[in-house]
Amino acid sequence: MYHEHFGLDEPPFRNTPDTRVFYSGSKRGAILEAMEYALLQGEGILKVVGEVGSGKTMLCRMLESRLAGKMETVFIANPSLTPDTIIYAIAVELNVTIAEKNDRFQVLQSLQRLLLKKHAEGRHVVVLVEEAQGMPLATLEEIRLLSNLETTRAKLLQLVLFGQPELDLNLAHPSIRQLKERIAYQFDLPRFSPKECEEYLGMRMRAAGYRGPTLFSPKTCRAICKQSEGLTRRINMLADKALMCAYIDKKDQVTPRHVRQATKENRLTPLSVQRRITPLILLLALTAIAIAGMTGFYLANRFQTETITATHQTVINTPPEKATPETRQEPGVAKQPDPQPSSTPPQEATPESLPPPLPEVKPRPVPPSPESTSAHAISGSKETFPPLTSDELRHLLEQKLNATNQWLKTADAKHYTLQITRLPNRLGTWLQEMIMIETHLKGRLFIRPTTVNGQSFYTIYYNDYASEIAARQAIEHLPQRLRQFHPVIQRVAQVMNPNGPGDKK
Repeated sequence: MYHEHFGLDEPPFRNTPDTRVFYSGSKRGAILEAMEYALLQGEGILKVVGEVGSGKTMLCRMLESRLAGKMETVFIANPSLTPDTIIYAIAVELNVTIAEKNDRFQVLQSLQRLLLKKHAEGRHVVVLVEEAQGMPLATLEEIRLLSNLETTRAKLLQLVLFGQPELDLNLAHPSIRQLKERIAYQFDLPRFSPKECEEYLGMRMRAAGYRGPTLFSPKTCRAICKQSEGLTRRINMLADKALMCAYIDKKDQVTPRHVRQATKENRLTPLSVQRRITPLILLLALTAIAIAGMTGFYLANRFQTETITATHQTVINTPPEKATPETRQEPGVAKQPDPQPSSTPPQEATPESLPPPLPEVKPRPVPPSPESTSAHAISGSKETFPPLTSDELRHLLEQKLNATNQWLKTADAKHYTLQITRLPNRLGTWLQEMIMIETHLKGRLFIRPTTVNGQSFYTIYYNDYASEIAARQAIEHLPQRLRQFHPVIQRVAQVMNPNGPGDKK
């Protein structure tokens, strides 16, 4: 509708990966060149991480177009592939002939023969995997095994993983540690700054045929950048709606007011809020399941107790039936004489006349379910489990210290971690509570002895992150019990060398 009003040849802000309008700013161009160089040099696995709508698909398509004629590309866009099906998917894309009776081993052999043939002809194959954060861990491990296909001098199959920050969390899992170590280069897509947003909007408008004065003032670009959080998909959505609002107002320039109207129409939710809502819904669901389970157990136990009590009372209060002449005597049982009638009413049963009571059955204590325990721990309660003895606490502390030492031996010094707090030497019940909180978290808590001004402390760290952005976002996901300490971001190198120069953020 607004195309003629602004003199445009086509819609300027389509949310499709059109390689004709690739923006090389905000490190996109440099990352693209580095990826192309690494692949042409024969590097095995590359990784690209960016937020939702940050331009990963556009970068993937640009890489595919840049490699055309230099390498054969296989594009995998389905993250739900199983370890078996991903081999079939790659084989099908490379036109490998597969018979119905072929099993996984035969398909892998056929794929390897084809790759060897292509390598002998000077042709190389790269697999581009999108949405890699959604792949099962077993499939990611299968990808690592595929990277083992090689000759003595070169890789037969190269891989590029594109994914959201959750990919880094998946790669931190111990079961696929070898895949993480195989990654030769890893790139993080930064968000646009207001200046880069202004350049991007101008580039897209010119590509669509606009030849007039600047439509988006620096102030308007700052508003778009703020509301979009610097993500290209959201920038496109807001810019398109803002142009429509300016057209309706019959204005020749987009103003911040139009951006506010566009934001209201698009109902964009900040990513930080989205990441808080999802764990909250999951926690509420798990809590509801735990409460329902405990209620069902209580009702079932009560019903069983009432049934036993009622049966016991019936046995006690029911008088014996009188024997009749027709009653046949059971073999081996002496016949009892008939009871004589009495003029006195029957006496009430006394404790001495009652049979001995059934032994009391104490219900076995039911351990709390993981869901209820997690919810209880996050709420800040310290009474979930009985206090541990001093020996148990000492053993628990020894385990955590050993786990921390093992982490620091294998950790990447360029990575980041969160310093939660410092505690005195006597950890007490806080150590037990920390273990309870850790069972709910995806990451791991570490303890490292430190000395400050001659005084000994235990410093508490949380998890290992490949980038500062991932660490900063993780702070928002921590439970309130940990966030109340105001965690700070710290390089792993500083944890390894506490006496070195600080790098807290």
